Amino acid sequence: MAGSADTKYEVIVPYGGGLHFLRAALASLAAQSIKPAMVRVIDDCSDEPLPTAWLSQFELPVRTYRLDRRFGPAGARNVGLADCAAPFVAFLDADDEWLPSKAAAQLSMFAADPECVLVFCRRQWIGPTGLPLATTDAHPLPEGEALMSLVAGNSLQPSMVMLRRGALNGMCFDPQMWYAEDWDFWIRLARVGPFRCVHDPLVRYRWHGANSSRRARAMYAGNERVLLKVCAGADSARVKALARRPLRQVRNTLAHLAFEDGDWREARRYFWRAPVVNRATICRGALSSLPPPFLDRFMQNRQGRV
Repeated sequence: MAGSADTKYEVIVPYGGGLHFLRAALASLAAQSIKPAMVRVIDDCSDEPLPTAWLSQFELPVRTYRLDRRFGPAGARNVGLADCAAPFVAFLDADDEWLPSKAAAQLSMFAADPECVLVFCRRQWIGPTGLPLATTDAHPLPEGEALMSLVAGNSLQPSMVMLRRGALNGMCFDPQMWYAEDWDFWIRLARVGPFRCVHDPLVRYRWHGANSSRRARAMYAGNERVLLKVCAGADSARVKALARRPLRQVRNTLAHLAFEDGDWREARRYFWRAPVVNRATICRGALSSLPPPFLDRFMQNRQGRV
């Protein structure tokens, strides 16, 4: 079933490799009760170029892009956003899948609330083979006036989201950010209008070894950048105060991760910016202040006693 003028939407699919996952993702779009007006697959200079010949099997209007260098997820999505013409835009990461009613449920929510700028759904976590995982989102869902909830933490993932294109007014993902770029984008969009939630889990979010969210230090550094942007922005003092709490937690985590990686300089830098919350933090912070030769000797002696 093709969408009417009021239900036309496009889907942006950034692709960095993993053709077997992409096949399942596109099949899930073809199974939608309201099919997309266009699917834009952005090949972000992957090592597995798209074999465009097999795209015709999905009975979808698909346009592919091959970038000549790595843009990252933000830049790849921006390439697709720049060409979108439909009133609504959704995102699907190439290793995720939608359930058949996902688009229809979100479009219905937009029709019921003309002020709404973004509709998201819940997600079901799955493993590499597609089996469900017993995992839930740690942060509250940012419904309604979503800014405060989003500053406290991000529970939205791009495959869950559909947005009203007219609300963007030229807004795009920050191309300088390779991690947490989606969180930054949701925060900026929350300043434009309310978010709504379809409370059914209509996305199958795949958790596997190649997920960017598993690259812990880079991900937390992206989180720090998002929160610093909030603290430096034009929001109220209440919003900035709220941002400082997760910022301290992020810096504490970065200090721990740097210490575990043997990056003493970074561990020391983040430790002195983070709160002292427990004895382990005190010990690690004190150790990170030692010159590397002394710290190496300490670690060797410690390992010898284990």
